[in-house]
Amino acid sequence: MNLVFDLVLLGILERNVVFG
Repeated sequence: MNLVFDLVLLGILERNVVFG
């Protein structure tokens, strides 16, 4: 997997946790 793609997934997960 691309590091950038992985970072994007982590960013989405963090947003879900923060706004969740």
